Amino acid sequence: MHEEHEERIPLEGDIELQRALLAIQEEYGLASIDQATEFLLKGRMNKSTTEITGAPPALYLVKPQGGHQ
Repeated sequence: MHEEHEERIPLEGDIELQRALLAIQEEYGLASIDQATEFLLKGRMNKSTTEITGAPPALYLVKPQGGHQ
């Protein structure tokens, strides 16, 4: 069985960061601050990839091997 390990970013001391993430969460209709954080990180990673390679990141659907679903 696949077990996910989540690490949380401590936000208790950074009110400005909390406010910014809450604004992103609300603006994009996300379910949590974690989703807002992930949204921003993925966006930045895609932008960086495009800047480095000159092309947007290629995403491919990966199908399980051996008939597992």
